[in-house]
Amino acid sequence: LKVLRSSEQYQNLPVVIVTSGTDQTTLTEMVKLGAADCITKPFDVELIKTRLQRILKSLAAAGTLHATPATDPGMHGTALVVDRNAEFRHFVSNCLMATYATTQMETGIEALRACQVRKFSVLVMGTDTGLLAPRLLSQ
Repeated sequence: LKVLRSSEQYQNLPVVIVTSGTDQTTLTEMVKLGAADCITKPFDVELIKTRLQRILKSLAAAGTLHATPATDPGMHGTALVVDRNAEFRHFVSNCLMATYATTQMETGIEALRACQVRKFSVLVMGTDTGLLAPRLLSQ
């Protein structure tokens, strides 16, 4: 996340981290480094759905959620969901589907390529996606 925030292109992109780690020091550090929030696995389906909606509503109210055009005029923006777990990607996409056009990626390399072509409103990412590789951000 620190490397992601050091890139001018990505420093203001709201990021929600999804992690299997529950160490409070690590979670606190992620938020200090600029994560909008951290969600830990395993999770309760209703709880994570409610938290994602709350996070996005809070970001929109604070003016930190990028307003990007979505293909459907009823959408609030676009979300990029990056995680190696396909079931989790589908679940997060379904949580966001009513108000955000979502794109799913398995790896950080795919996600960075997508970010170079499109601007996303929010990034929901797992910690094991390889997205934070410094060499990728400098390309």
